[in-house]
Amino acid sequence: MTALFRESSRDGDRSRHCAHAAPRPGEAAWWHVMGYESGPPRTLAQAEQRFRTLVAGAHPDRGGSAERMHQLLCARAQARRQLTP
Repeated sequence: MTALFRESSRDGDRSRHCAHAAPRPGEAAWWHVMGYESGPPRTLAQAEQRFRTLVAGAHPDRGGSAERMHQLLCARAQARRQLTP
């Protein structure tokens, strides 16, 4: 799993996120991972809010799984690349 992550500096904050830019064959689109059924949200703010809501229950420290957390982190990284102007 660590091979999918890379370190980056964003606004002075070091964060880990998914290294691949698009879903790999067989993976769901990032908006499906975040629970949007009919396509991506219109704004990054909407995607970030959904991420925060989902991650509250998916974090391993709160009873969630590392796999689900990884999926959400990758989905957020892809959303940031797609929705940021």
